[in-house]
Amino acid sequence: MQQPYPISPVCPESRASAPMSYLLMLPLEIIFLVQRLLRQSPECLCTLALTCKTFYRLVNPSSLVLSTVQRSELLALLEKDPSIGNRFYVCPGASALHRFSSFWMPLFLPSPYCLYPPVAPVRVGRLGPTLLSGTHQLGYHYARFVMNRHFYGAPCGIPSEKLTMTYTPEFPGWEQSWSARIIEDELFLCAAHTIDSSSMSDSELRAIVDSRSSCGICRHVIPSQISAIQKPRQPGSKEQFTPCRESHGSCSKCLTDYCTTIERKKLRYKATPYTQAEPADSFWVITIVAYHQLGGCRSPDDWKWAAITTSHQDPRDHYLNPAYRSGMVRRKWLGSFVGQVYRILEGMTEDVAELSRLATLNL
Repeated sequence: MQQPYPISPVCPESRASAPMSYLLMLPLEIIFLVQRLLRQSPECLCTLALTCKTFYRLVNPSSLVLSTVQRSELLALLEKDPSIGNRFYVCPGASALHRFSSFWMPLFLPSPYCLYPPVAPVRVGRLGPTLLSGTHQLGYHYARFVMNRHFYGAPCGIPSEKLTMTYTPEFPGWEQSWSARIIEDELFLCAAHTIDSSSMSDSELRAIVDSRSSCGICRHVIPSQISAIQKPRQPGSKEQFTPCRESHGSCSKCLTDYCTTIERKKLRYKATPYTQAEPADSFWVITIVAYHQLGGCRSPDDWKWAAITTSHQDPRDHYLNPAYRSGMVRRKWLGSFVGQVYRILEGMTEDVAELSRLATLNL
């Protein structure tokens, strides 16, 4: 008697080399029972249909109608599969899986559907993502792919070390060093902004810092708004800045804390066979270390991601919620570093290379 459905799509000559799935060994009655139970979750039924050609014919997913939420849940389930999650990520804007290339950098925005506002210290007035500003930008697609490695494990996603980089924006004397860390299932970024007057006059440095087109700490704070930089000079002093060390501040609209240090350093000429190293004029060095909390990066509508990637946001309730009060982002970042060092020293993680890497991270 001919069976109503084929049992296996595997051809006879390949049976010896291709082991049969345990699911295909179940009686059809059991498979139909599972299918009937999964009718309440169409997205799960679709994943069952996509396991092999046999189940695809049995389930016939083309007859299923998925809502927008169910389609998103289906894509999230497919994203967890190692054979899919190592190459694709869910794009909520397109409600589809997009291919991810290992050659991409955080600055690259792959498609119009992924043009969510990126995490970037952009110039004031830039509301949307752009590749022309020359500043660091982290698109949602990249942040999600990094968190996929954390949630689903290898080979899904990419490691957070991919976000570690140092580069120089278009502003003279300005350098930014970025590093990433995952703390309590959320992505954190640390950026060390350094600018000095070694190649310019002090007044030129002051003009760059005071310019509203300078690199921002986040989308809501620019250097000229930081209280340590705004400090008035001493009466009769010709100095453009007032020295300070580790002056703390926070953004009132997103989860960003920062620490500012302004100091005067001596500039020394490099010794050569014809000259001797001798002290020259001193110059100002401004270092702003910013700490950003981005959230789990599961949705671009998450308030933590939305707050840090859009210019217009309501003030964060850090006075009401102790978890988000001023200074907590920096405290979590530093606390995670100390915890990792303790685990290494106690022998829980005998990884000297990891300890060396942690010692070079920005604090």
